[in-house]
Amino acid sequence: MAIFRAETKHISRSKGQNVVAAAAYRAGEKLTDTNKLNPSATTHDYTKKHGVLAKSIILPSELYDQGFSINRQELWSSVEEHETTTRSVKGSRLKQTARLAREWLLSLPSELSDDENEQLTADFTQKLANDLGVIGDYCIHKPTAANYKPKADYIESYDFDTQKPELTRVNDVNASEPDNRNIHAHIMFTTRKAKLTADGELLLGDKADSERSEKWRKDNGMVNGGDYIKEVRGMWADMVNKRLAQHDIAPISHK
Repeated sequence: MAIFRAETKHISRSKGQNVVAAAAYRAGEKLTDTNKLNPSATTHDYTKKHGVLAKSIILPSELYDQGFSINRQELWSSVEEHETTTRSVKGSRLKQTARLAREWLLSLPSELSDDENEQLTADFTQKLANDLGVIGDYCIHKPTAANYKPKADYIESYDFDTQKPELTRVNDVNASEPDNRNIHAHIMFTTRKAKLTADGELLLGDKADSERSEKWRKDNGMVNGGDYIKEVRGMWADMVNKRLAQHDIAPISHK
């Protein structure tokens, strides 16, 4: 039976996190933080990571229509470099409380094919990218013989405090081989709206509506942040259930 999971959190400097490192880990790539204002900027190499089934950058349709493209290195380096402040007698410096990305963690139905699960993930990412005017980056993880942990299902995340992978137990199982029920997607979204300059360069501008204060949301006739999260979770459940119904599989619920 398909399992519902849709959780969200921020990748934030206040937690000691680096969005280039986060993107490299999720994608299983080698990426470099090029922010000259970051004294700890370095290269993050996760090319030995196993189990990355699929990954892609998703732009708002408006940017697609203008012929824009960007790779993972360029995107997240731009985010790190953008989140600085000049309100200091010492000149520009890092915004220590900057929210660098919003991440959604989704469980994907093991009853669906890999292609169907990637399409589901891409559709969800595109929907939020269009609604919020932000750029999304999804990475789908699936157990392999190399990273399998026996006798349990796990969802893997990265602990920035210990700088090590962290495994969260989903449920106990008795198995002696990789369990494909653990397929899941990490989707990182920019917290600022993406626009293009007159020269066709990426401009990260105003905060996305999802990142605004409760007062701003109320003043602009929007639901509060908690209700917005519930709406997104419900949207994901509806998208999954449409796919499951095509295979006569029982629906999931976000409630």
